[in-house]
Amino acid sequence: MYKTFIVVLEFYNSMKVYINFGVDCWKQEI
Repeated sequence: MYKTFIVVLEFYNSMKVYINFGVDCWKQEI
């Protein structure tokens, strides 16, 4: 259970970075 939480947390953090990167690129194109 604890390991699953860690994996989800790692996945969430990586997705957050990816989304922030995408938003930055999107803002620059406007």
